[in-house]
Parts: sequence; C-alpha cells; structure tokens
Amino acid sequence: MSYIDVKGAGPAASIVAAVFKTVGLQTSSIQFSSFADARLVTLNGPTLMLIKDLFGNTVFEKLVQLGTILEHRVLAWKIGDDPVPVKDKALLVPLNALAKIFQGQEELKSSEPLEMTVEAYGRSANKGASAGTRWAFIWHLHDLTLPNQTSCYLQAVDGGWMFMAPSSKGTLVQLITTVAETELARNIAVKAITQALPSSSYSCLSLDSEPHQFDASPRLNKARNKDTVIIGDQAMALDPISGDGIGHILRAAVLLASLIKGGHHNTVSGINIYYARLRRTYISHLATCEKYYQQINVSNIWGKVIADMRSQRLRLQREEAMENSIPYILNRSDISIQAENTL
Repeated sequence: MSYIDVKGAGPAASIVAAVFKTVGLQTSSIQFSSFADARLVTLNGPTLMLIKDLFGNTVFEKLVQLGTILEHRVLAWKIGDDPVPVKDKALLVPLNALAKIFQGQEELKSSEPLEMTVEAYGRSANKGASAGTRWAFIWHLHDLTLPNQTSCYLQAVDGGWMFMAPSSKGTLVQLITTVAETELARNIAVKAITQALPSSSYSCLSLDSEPHQFDASPRLNKARNKDTVIIGDQAMALDPISGDGIGHILRAAVLLASLIKGGHHNTVSGINIYYARLRRTYISHLATCEKYYQQINVSNIWGKVIADMRSQRLRLQREEAMENSIPYILNRSDISIQAENTL
C-alpha cells in the first residue's frame, strides 16, 4: 500500500495526517516539535462540529478539557463606547496541545511506495510571499485578570486591534498592528489595556518580557510543484480576525483527501481544482475582512491595510475570471478604489 508523506512539525501537519487516516490513507509519522511561545488557537463553533464529525467524541472531549470555553466576545472597537457583548461560542486551545492530540505515531516500512508529498508548514516557511502589512505581538501576562474568564476582548488600537483572552498562564494579549517595532507595540498594548480595563492598575513594567512576534498579513501562495501539494498557512494564511485558520486546514485536508481517494491528485485537473478552491476561499476571506474592518472603522492608519486587501482581492478575481472565461464586472465601489490606486 502506498503512503502520503506529510511534512511539517506543527498542528497543520498533525491535523492533515489525522484527516487522511480517517478515510483510510496511510501517512508518514509526524515529527512533533514544541512551540516555546505557547500560542493559543481559536476553534469556532463550525470548526468544533467538523472536528467532532471527523474524529468522534474522544478527540472532541480532549480538546474541551485542554481548552478554555469562551461564551462570548466583548467588542469595544470605538474608544469610549460601552463594550458590546456578542454571543460567539468558541474554544481557545494551546497550540502544543492541539498538535499533540492529532499527532500520529505510526512507523512506515521502507518498502512501501511513496504516493505523494504534502507540505504543511506555518507562516515562517513562506516569508517572501507577504508584503508585511501587519504584525502580531503576543504576551502571556500572569498578573492580569480579565473581569470575565469566559469572555475574550477585542479592542481598537492605533493602527490595528488587540485581542485579550484567558489562558492557563493568566491572560493572553495579542496585538495586531501595522507597527513592526517591539517597543512601540508594547506602548500601544499598554494604552489599549488601560482603556479596555480601566479598573486595572496596569503599567508598562508588566510587559517587560519579549513578545512572540510574527508577520500576520494574509497571503496566498500560488507556487505549484507537480510532486508536492502545500496546505495550511504555507498555502493560505488568513487574517487573525477570522479565527478560522484551523477550520480552513480541516476543510482543505478533506478536499485533498477526496481527490486522492478518487485518484485525481496526480492529474493536472485534480490539482487545479484544489488550488482553485483555495483561491476562491481566499477571495471570499478578503472580502469578509474588508467589510468587517470598514464597519468597525478601526483607525485611519488601518485604511491602507483595507486598501491592500481590496487590491489583492480584485487582482485574484480578475485572474479567476480569465481562467474560467467569465466576464469580470466591477461594482461601483471597486471602480472608485481602483481609480484611487492608480493616481
């Protein structure tokens, strides 16, 4: 029996291998490596239900035991407005725990032939594909307690937004901003915490530890190799506001598994279907993020981020239309934005 060589050391590779095994595909064992930054990932309602359907109650219950259940979010986008609670049940799970739950232990025999290679690496494997329009800074704060331990907080900041949520280490603070410099990001985070939690006597001293930093810009990697298929953040990294990165990996893995089971993975048309679906998902993702950011009006500085997303979306829509021979029609708002971008 041939096998699929899944390359990667994080949750994406573990999840892809686990999906493949549920449909009877044999995969290579995943060499797990730990993450020193102990990041958290969000599993929204639809993602949790998909996990339950694919892997059963045992895996689902393990995740619930290891994670923190969020009953709702508290939105305070416009500084000075009263926070608005939004029912949005989700689960926060440590990245390490998620990868270990799905990690396979099977060993392969050298005599088994290789069917195909699937690469499932994180953002760091595709650094050159992003313009670096936004950055993420993550702190775990032991001495900050949120008013409600079943809620996460989204707060508008200068040039971006900030996410605060309970974690096993106290409180997770994730700042998404156009700023790449650590000290400036630290000052923005302290100011935002003070505004979001006025009762907190928080100071810059509490943010002395160096944050984990990474490029949080959404991206689509269109590079293709006939012998290797890419999946996860290396193929398509989503905007952090969506909280759907793991959900995307699951859905992409199910699609790829279907193509492999049907014998279409080694055909040009089959691989084209896979990458076309990724592009369609990415276009829809950019459109949703644009609309969301426009509605909340994060900041004037963030306007360039929105314009960059729109420009990227329009370019991909034109590319999609040309490949499908579909007339491409711009709506009025898109035409005005295009005119602005050409001046």
